Amino acid sequence: MPATVSMLSTYADKAYWKPSLDENGYKKALQDSSWADGLRGIAAIFVMCSHMTLAFARYIVRPADGENGPSSWMQRPVFRLVGQGPAWVALFFILSGFVNSLKAIKLARAGNIEPALSNLAVSSFRRSFRLFLPATAATVLSWFVTQFGAYETARLSDAYWLYTTSPRPSSSWGTAVEDLVRAIRTTWLYNPDNPYDQPQWALFYLLQGSMFVFCALLVTINLTPRWRTLALILSYFWSWNWGIKLGD
Repeated sequence: MPATVSMLSTYADKAYWKPSLDENGYKKALQDSSWADGLRGIAAIFVMCSHMTLAFARYIVRPADGENGPSSWMQRPVFRLVGQGPAWVALFFILSGFVNSLKAIKLARAGNIEPALSNLAVSSFRRSFRLFLPATAATVLSWFVTQFGAYETARLSDAYWLYTTSPRPSSSWGTAVEDLVRAIRTTWLYNPDNPYDQPQWALFYLLQGSMFVFCALLVTINLTPRWRTLALILSYFWSWNWGIKLGD
């Protein structure tokens, strides 16, 4: 019996979880970005609300019911943000830039330039797959149910956002496969369009913005925080003017 108790005590000591340095660092990283994850969750809820607004209460999108018409309380400033999807999508862009750059900048400020460069390389590679693979899976699922008429009721409704974003079944399975390939391809081109999952229009710009962040950090990783901030501000104004000229 004493031997058994001794063995159990030894096993309990080994099995007892003690946070290692890496685990503490991971918990600290979670604390640094957990507020951003929560804010992204709130933004996701309001994006869903904006889709519901487009489907069932489009009048909220307008600030008034005419040039000199009255405004309901949901059309007034602040309250009308509930139905303004672009504002919350823009918030996604800002938070994505923050989260994608957080670790690399912290490493650079600590003087760990090589690990920071390695983090940028790994993050840029992972980012593409983290956006592409779930989006493709969602497209394939939506495409599959489309072929069985899953969206026909929505297409026949009078809700604007529903009937404009509900795809039609393809004429044959051969055509359906072509339509699927085209939908996946056009999701990642300029002026993206995915008939099987319309909200994926933003993914191309999220990926593009992530690559801009990684490239900007790659160029400025050796700079001090003050000079990095100055360089990024100048790059922002230059890219803003360049984007206007391109009509982007």
